[in-house]
Amino acid sequence: FANAQGELYVNYNKVIDKHTIGALAGYSYLENIYEGFGAQRSGFVTDAFSYNNLGAGYRYRLGDVYSYKGKSNLVSFYARANYSYDGKYLLTATVRRDGSSRFGDNNKWGTFPSASAAWKISSEEFMSSTKGWLDNLKVRVGYGVTGNQDGIGEYKSLSILGVGKDSYYDPVTGTWSLAYSPQQNPNPDLKWESTKQLNIGLDFSLFNRITGSFEYYSKNTSDLLYTYEVPQPPYLVGTMLANVGEMSNKGVELTLNADIIKGTKFTWNANLTLGHNVQKIEKLSNPTYQTDVIYSGSLHGLSGMSGQYSQIIAEGYAVGTFWGFKNAGLDANGKIQYYNAAGDIVAENALVDADKRDLGNVQPDLTMGLGMNFTYGNFDLGFSGYG
Repeated sequence: FANAQGELYVNYNKVIDKHTIGALAGYSYLENIYEGFGAQRSGFVTDAFSYNNLGAGYRYRLGDVYSYKGKSNLVSFYARANYSYDGKYLLTATVRRDGSSRFGDNNKWGTFPSASAAWKISSEEFMSSTKGWLDNLKVRVGYGVTGNQDGIGEYKSLSILGVGKDSYYDPVTGTWSLAYSPQQNPNPDLKWESTKQLNIGLDFSLFNRITGSFEYYSKNTSDLLYTYEVPQPPYLVGTMLANVGEMSNKGVELTLNADIIKGTKFTWNANLTLGHNVQKIEKLSNPTYQTDVIYSGSLHGLSGMSGQYSQIIAEGYAVGTFWGFKNAGLDANGKIQYYNAAGDIVAENALVDADKRDLGNVQPDLTMGLGMNFTYGNFDLGFSGYG
């Protein structure tokens, strides 16, 4: 694996009376190259050679020898402008223009802008009476678009040929030859997954001991990648990677940090984070690429569960939703009963797939993090937990 990267930028800052102006513009380039080789053989008369003489084995199968090489490039142009008046009113605007070789010819480039504003209320004259206990109070709002290319590998937008299991007999030479066949459909429209996010927050500091923030966010991700089934013909392969899905996340976060004891020899600091998020799949299909549900959490290997799944991804539900039959307890003979789609209690052998329902999901209603840090002289002790 090897990579080459470079960055060039220019920065400008100027202060005029109560006005502070900043600007930055730059260019970055990243190239990743990976390659590998592998070989195996079986049917050895003796194991004395170990892996030092693979040619001594007489059994050769397709795939015993392989090699690969891939390359991807990412080019970015970016700019940022900052403005501040008297340290109380803050404005920031940024824009990125990113191009990736991973995407199709029609959509290699994406533009991702953002803007934010903040008001430091505690610096206003009408807040002077709070100086004894309120160190900082700032309200902020931001909106931006970000792009993601992590869900796609190299060459996924191209038609790929590979050696299949089929072979071709040449009557002239009297030999059999391996045949190349399509392994992947081309999709020149593959593009960036993008997320539009709104943030509204409040930052505060009290008594020179307590700091914290409260934030509301709303994220909408579109053009999510998924491999869809497509008809043959007109497609040469039965699946196609495409940008279709949409997902939303909305929630609140609270962060608190307190210096409980600030002594010359002993200090005690505590921090707490709380979060609540509501997630929903908004869209999985369009007129060209369609699916009703995506199954996950395979139960393969459990008795009687071959081909069964514990979770679904479907419109209107969160990722990681458990999907199955709702338990209704035991009958008089100690056998498990279930609710069907109509809400009636039935035996297991009377259930059909349509009786499955939402049984909850892996997304927590509340996340919490707690940390403590102690120092005494030259010793320090800390612990943290998250759940």
